[in-house]
Amino acid sequence: MLEYPVLAGAYTLGWYLFWRYKLKKASSRILAFHDILDKPDLSITRMSTSKFENVMAYLISRGLRGRSISGIKNENDIGLTFDDGWQSFYTKAFPILRKYGFTATVFIVSDYVGEKSRWDYQKKEHLSWPEVKTLTDEGIEIGSHSANHIDLRGLNDDKLEYEIIDSKKMIEDKIGRQIKYFSYPFGRFDRRVKEAIRKAGYEKAYALSIGDDEYSIARQCIYLYDTPYSIDMKLNRGIWIEQCKDYINNSLAGGTITLRKLFPVKKI
Repeated sequence: MLEYPVLAGAYTLGWYLFWRYKLKKASSRILAFHDILDKPDLSITRMSTSKFENVMAYLISRGLRGRSISGIKNENDIGLTFDDGWQSFYTKAFPILRKYGFTATVFIVSDYVGEKSRWDYQKKEHLSWPEVKTLTDEGIEIGSHSANHIDLRGLNDDKLEYEIIDSKKMIEDKIGRQIKYFSYPFGRFDRRVKEAIRKAGYEKAYALSIGDDEYSIARQCIYLYDTPYSIDMKLNRGIWIEQCKDYINNSLAGGTITLRKLFPVKKI
């Protein structure tokens, strides 16, 4: 009968040691959201509109303020970032942010602006260029999330340049503002990709659960199961189990990466 408690203890100890020596340095006060969605789907990176507003209300109640990356000035400022550039940011998240006087940084996939996603297993609408321009005029910061939301590791030089440099140029041409920040698709990167980001003129680049310098800054990813209480633990208490949960969930993105390699997206 003792074998189950022993196994559970060994499993827990293993994850604790992994956090202690691998993840602990990745603590961050920047949150990474994805889709704000009220209908069920298979994604674990979505959050309902009501839950999202509860999180924003929690930040206010703790004397914290949601800011874009460039707007972070002190310890009471919490970075709010949104990966993928889903249209739900415009219809669901932005009105709530405006209600609370918050700003945010949205990382968009430049070749999919105004289109449905083909890089994901679900076909959802991305922001349009007019919506992106409206958001920038309202104080929302825009960053690049690559051109096609593809794993950048292993790409040849021309393809890597397109995903990083051409994406930056396209967004800048469309909105008339400098693009300073990059978010890695699936949170995946290596030394070569980081160096390409630096040479392209980005000031900083953002990862998810693991990061160690200005071109791989860690963020706290927000998932379907998160609540104001779990976010409090992520931000203020450094609870190791939360970082381990986020690491496990982010590892699931490997499934999408594998599917993309087996069934590449065809250009239209």
